[in-house]
Amino acid sequence: MASLEQLTLADIVTTQVVTVTPDCAVETAVRRMVEQHVSCLLVLEGGRPVGILTERDVVRLAHEGIAPTTPLRGLMGAPVVTAAADLDFRAGHQLLLRHGIRHLVVVDAADDLVGIVSESDFRSHLGRDVFERLHKLDSVTEYRNILLEPETPLSVALAQMVASKLEYVIVAEQGRALGILTERDLPRLLATHLEPAALPLREVMSSPLLAISVGTSVGVAVERMAESRVRHMAVIGATGEIVGVVSQHRLLEQLGVLLLEESHAHLETRLEWLLDATGVGTWEYNHASEHMNCSGTLCAMLKGEPALGDFTNGLRQLLAGEQSETPYLTADFRLAGNLDRSENARWVSVRGQTTRHDDAGQALLSAGIAIDVSRTKRMQRDLEEERTRLRTLVSTIPDLIWLKDSEGVYLDCNPMFERFFGVREAEIIGKTDYDFVDRELADSFRAHDRKAMLSGGASVNEEWVTFSDDGHRALLETIKIPMRDNEGLLIGVLGIARDITANHQYQEQLAAQIAELRRWQDATLGREMRILELKREVNALLVEHGQTPRYGSAETRGEEQ
Repeated sequence: MASLEQLTLADIVTTQVVTVTPDCAVETAVRRMVEQHVSCLLVLEGGRPVGILTERDVVRLAHEGIAPTTPLRGLMGAPVVTAAADLDFRAGHQLLLRHGIRHLVVVDAADDLVGIVSESDFRSHLGRDVFERLHKLDSVTEYRNILLEPETPLSVALAQMVASKLEYVIVAEQGRALGILTERDLPRLLATHLEPAALPLREVMSSPLLAISVGTSVGVAVERMAESRVRHMAVIGATGEIVGVVSQHRLLEQLGVLLLEESHAHLETRLEWLLDATGVGTWEYNHASEHMNCSGTLCAMLKGEPALGDFTNGLRQLLAGEQSETPYLTADFRLAGNLDRSENARWVSVRGQTTRHDDAGQALLSAGIAIDVSRTKRMQRDLEEERTRLRTLVSTIPDLIWLKDSEGVYLDCNPMFERFFGVREAEIIGKTDYDFVDRELADSFRAHDRKAMLSGGASVNEEWVTFSDDGHRALLETIKIPMRDNEGLLIGVLGIARDITANHQYQEQLAAQIAELRRWQDATLGREMRILELKREVNALLVEHGQTPRYGSAETRGEEQ
């Protein structure tokens, strides 16, 4: 047999469900219950469960004298309580107890009918060892019993069952049990007798009544009930008098309480282990006595009386200022005790709520958890300082810096970029280039964005732009770099633009000066060449007239050339 932890409703469900429609007559429905040996009928309409008829309903209908031809619509139990097939055994059993019912309609993920789980299904899948956890028979014995004489009419018994909400009456004579009338007997009586109300209990009771002694163990009692296929057993005293009744319903009810307590204890143990393992401390504050109760983990976290005093005083102030419309309190405390430097400061984060109030609404008890967040606080401080340094750097750098997402929407920018568009950062974030510049320039910006994203590396270009704040034009050298998240997914483009106008102007001036020098050089060389030619002509004339050449340097320069 599988353990409770492994069982689900799918493991214990009865899939052969007897169904009727809402228009089915009471007498027909009761007859079907008897013929099919079932404790309930499921009422379907349009293939969906809309109601249920149980043995308890039959008792009520018989007591009220409902005409046999009356349709079930309006008489059936509705709406039905449904549960998922994968619901675990314990949760399913608790659902029964919570609603005070004995049948669960089991459905699948599409809300289609799977079957029905009854109390008997739950009991049959529990071993004796489970029931042995109920150590005393006394805990599952019902002492609030109705003892009726054998000649009592059935109508009186039904009235007693309905009024007391008991599923049975004991037929007894002089304190000794003769038999029992249960909800299970009613469908059979209505199906076989036209007027059963006047019948004496002697004729309709189930007899003999299975009995056990007061000292019997719960496990033995359960085994005898299972062997005899009964739901009720009398508990007999030493002299044979009836003391009480053990019923299947009472067994499962008390077992449910035990299982719930075990679950709570198990959860508390796991929670305590989890809190210790994760370093989470717990606290409880009594408002009347002003007493603070701290867990061992919290005491270890506080490390001494000074910090404990800081924590207690801070929490008292927080609780004193708690507003009724604020169900949860939350705060971070800086503990002054045991501190020598601010970087060693310890912080405790507190979460909690008032768990108990008096009749006037005043807080009686508050409880919660405490977590050492010193490391987190230091990391937050370091991160904030780093952000401040980075922001200062970005804000003071003379370059234009901006960040766009992959669709060209601005996410961030620095003050120099604000000058370019002529508006503050808040007015830029969430907009695109098309909101600030003409379409041709915006198209150019987006083209370079896409180029950077597609290339996977830096894209560099130069472009003339006009600053909107003062109208001056500048030549920018722009570098665009694709930005990716920790998983390597593209998230946008980072842009950095440097004003290279002055450098450009210097280059232009230098080029002009070089050109001017070349003109002067060319002009000077041309004059010297003309003078040299004239000297050669003079020398030639002198030689022609029999004279000595005057310009010897002209001939030498000529040979050199």
